[in-house]
This record gives sequence, structure tokens and C-alpha cells, in this order.
Amino acid sequence: MGMLESKQPSHVSYLSFGSNIGDRLKNLLNAVTILSKMAGIKIIDLSNIYDTAPQNFQAQQNFLNCVAKISTTLSPHELLKVCQKIEQELGRIRYFRYGPRIIDVDILLFDNQTIQEEDLVLPHPELINRNCILSPLSELTSELVIDEHTVEFWLKKCSNQPVKKISHEQQRCFDVFRRD
Repeated sequence: MGMLESKQPSHVSYLSFGSNIGDRLKNLLNAVTILSKMAGIKIIDLSNIYDTAPQNFQAQQNFLNCVAKISTTLSPHELLKVCQKIEQELGRIRYFRYGPRIIDVDILLFDNQTIQEEDLVLPHPELINRNCILSPLSELTSELVIDEHTVEFWLKKCSNQPVKKISHEQQRCFDVFRRD
């Protein structure tokens, strides 16, 4: 009798990436590339890249942001460690809360799980308040429901926050991660 292969359950998660220090586009590409090589993670799709104004602390350069839809066999806490590892590998220094960063990788959603722990809160606590996350997320799943409303609903609530999709020419290097 042959051995049965045990399959770990697969989860769907959405991760946000942001950068506003140095070569922001290269920082995003490096982070997404590192993520794509991690065991137990598969990038399903990647949003366009958006140029967005900083939130909370305004005296800093604009961010570039995008969102990845992934499937993973990792737990939420294991995925959090992967996100932190990517940040560390790319040289993130936490100057102060809401301050400039070379890279920021956050878990927005993990299946339909709600987690309220000191080191991990899901859905991401600022998700429904930030156009810089909602605009790219809406490309991947506008009908997904968060706190009893769709992503599209929350996006309309944040329409006063300016975001600008960067040109396709500028983000062509990300096409390898996108679904056709």
C-alpha cells in the first residue's frame, strides 16, 4: 500500500505592501519577490500600484501601495512572522508610529478569521479607513464583506483620500505576479 499524502489546509489571505523611502517601486518589487519564494505561500494575484498620501503623520513622502491575494498553508501567526522577516530583510527601521518606512507588509485579512491579540489584529484595524489599502484591495475583491459591508462600500467612504494608480509602464515588472 502506498503512503497517503497529507495535505495541509490552504487559506486565503490578503497582504498590503507600502513604501515611502528610497526607490519605492524597487522596495515593493523586492518584498513581493521575497514573498513569492517563501514556503507555504503562493501569490494568486497582485493589484496595481498606487501612489498615496501618508496617513496620520503628513510630513513625509507619499507611499506606493499594493495588495497581494495569496493562498497559504501557514497559520496567521506564521504568516505574520513571514511579513516581519520580509521587513527585516529589506532593512525596515521603526522610527515612530506612522513614520516613514522602506517597506511595510501587513496582513489585511486571513480567511474570514477575526483575531484580537496583542501582536495580531484581523481584519487589519485600519483596513476600512484607508483608501491606500481599499483601492488596491477592491481590484482583487470588491464584493468581499468586511464588518457587514463590501470593500466597495468602504472605499466610497474613503473617497476623500487621494490615490493615483501609477502607469502600467512603471509597474510592468510586477506582471509576473498578476493573474491574466
